Amino acid sequence: MFLCGSTRAHLVPLSFLHLALDEFQEVISSVNLRYKTLIPKIRPCLISLISRLVALPTGMHRNPIEHDLVVFLDQVIFPRLPEGEDEEHEPEEHFQQRVEQALSYVHGWDWKREELKYLEIVGKLVRF
Repeated sequence: MFLCGSTRAHLVPLSFLHLALDEFQEVISSVNLRYKTLIPKIRPCLISLISRLVALPTGMHRNPIEHDLVVFLDQVIFPRLPEGEDEEHEPEEHFQQRVEQALSYVHGWDWKREELKYLEIVGKLVRF
């Protein structure tokens, strides 16, 4: 982990994520605007998290990966709530609309044939 002021950046090796260099995009660093950094593209990153979770042997500690997956779904896949609203007071029908929007967003990606099993898992996770 790299700390600059109150900003934390986690440096993760590509091999840990099981991603190739072409599955990343270059962006301006949030730590220092003079530098650029690589961030994973959304679909490959989500597939990586799910495949790491599925590959764990029964009985292995899953909490860190489950946490990463939940945060990813919340921050990247689900649409934001309107300003001033919170999840605890959100009406059920509004939540279901956000679920459908999240599913529509994910289904709109360019899924490869061999990745369709992950699309099915993502659908179950979003509905859960």
